[in-house]
Amino acid sequence: MKTTYKTVGFLVKAVLHTTAMVLARVLLLLATLPEIQTRIHEEVIRVVGEDRLLRWSDRHRIHYTQATIMEIMRRTRNFATSMRTAGDDTTLRGYTIPKGAFLMDLSISSITCDDPITWPNPEECRPERFLDEYGCYQERAEFMPYGIGK
Repeated sequence: MKTTYKTVGFLVKAVLHTTAMVLARVLLLLATLPEIQTRIHEEVIRVVGEDRLLRWSDRHRIHYTQATIMEIMRRTRNFATSMRTAGDDTTLRGYTIPKGAFLMDLSISSITCDDPITWPNPEECRPERFLDEYGCYQERAEFMPYGIGK
């Protein structure tokens, strides 16, 4: 039972930390990019009007906003996607990893998000990277903010 509480506690902390960090990064970056901020505001007003707040169900209609969040995550990615502990003593490529050692599972995106071949001018914030030719949000296979592991 203690392990279950520990695992649930870790998951809750990870989710809250990731969410808080992404929101903080979104707000900080938007403060420096008023043209993107204006475009998001216009999209939200166009989609939901001024009489209500956004709903989860609106996410499929706020393409530029989704693209902006993904672009900000690409630019300011979290390097470690999870922390685990080694279940047994083991050796990996000549390195001894003792049972109980903390292991970081790195996202492949933490390595590839600055690649100028995949992301021309990677230092620029360009939400359009995540929009198709019709202006609709599209996922990019090159971007895996949470890795591809289990």
